[in-house]
Amino acid sequence: MSLSVKNNKLNKKVLVTGANSLLGTNTIIELLSHGYEVKGMLRSKKSWKAPLHPQLELFEGLINKPEDVAKALESCHHVLHTAAITNQNLLKPSDYEDININSVSYLAEASMRRNIESVIFIGSANAFGHGSKSNPGNENSAPVKPFTSSLYAQSKIKAAKIIAEAAEKNTATRFITINPGFMLGPWDSKPSSGKIILMYKKSRLILCPPGGKSFVHVKDVAKAARLAIEKGNNGDSWLITGNHLTYKEFFEKLNTLTGQKKPVVKIPCCLLVSAGITGDIIRASGIKTSVSSANMRILCEKPFYSNQKIINDLGVTLTTSEQTIRDALEWFENK
Repeated sequence: MSLSVKNNKLNKKVLVTGANSLLGTNTIIELLSHGYEVKGMLRSKKSWKAPLHPQLELFEGLINKPEDVAKALESCHHVLHTAAITNQNLLKPSDYEDININSVSYLAEASMRRNIESVIFIGSANAFGHGSKSNPGNENSAPVKPFTSSLYAQSKIKAAKIIAEAAEKNTATRFITINPGFMLGPWDSKPSSGKIILMYKKSRLILCPPGGKSFVHVKDVAKAARLAIEKGNNGDSWLITGNHLTYKEFFEKLNTLTGQKKPVVKIPCCLLVSAGITGDIIRASGIKTSVSSANMRILCEKPFYSNQKIINDLGVTLTTSEQTIRDALEWFENK
């Protein structure tokens, strides 16, 4: 893949944190393709897997070090903060605090000092209350259980509050939040959410939870992030969650797209919750595992959200679930 060079977008440079992540990489590609200069912040330049580009500067630094944040902001006009710990196996709220919460404070404060034009924070759809397919949650819905029991979701809720409080100060910096659903697509190098695709590819029998997710193409989120820079107002907050599918529907689509007939069997919620209780005991002994009561109950939920506000405000168009899954599949197959 090659990235073409367009005229610089009015010489505006965007700092993208978490540059090597699924969303970070796709956002950088989106920005470069629309003429922006980009500074990608990451721990090691060796972790960058996409093509290099004459308008891309890779900056090594730690998002939880204020001095690195201040240096990263030099010469930048906008910030897209995608960096976060998303691991579900951490044991204490403090395990998420440094990266997911404190770094947001450092970035907000430093951005206001430098009069950065806009800070686009990538939150989580789970910071809002969810609904059903016929009555999905929206930006006015308060977070609910079991997500309020998730340590990761708690950290994103606290971080979003920091951004909202920064917006209320009405400085020269616009503070905006985008809250994606479950992202799939290319450049999932670690991998992160794409593990669900790899699990399918390796399994002959698919044991799936009874719940579901709002699956969104990562390129749609990257485009929304760019549009937030161009059109967003201070204090804006949007959900972007794509397509509502149960896990069974998701795996059946994978069967259709791959031409396979793998059996898809739903695991009863009661079994998952029982496993979660066992996981709680294991976690209490100091052993890391993502199996917990909160996480197992989340697998039983169908957290569906409305995309209407971001469609109306930014004109975002959403990729179909079939194309989203196909693009993720093809990337892993050609990786």
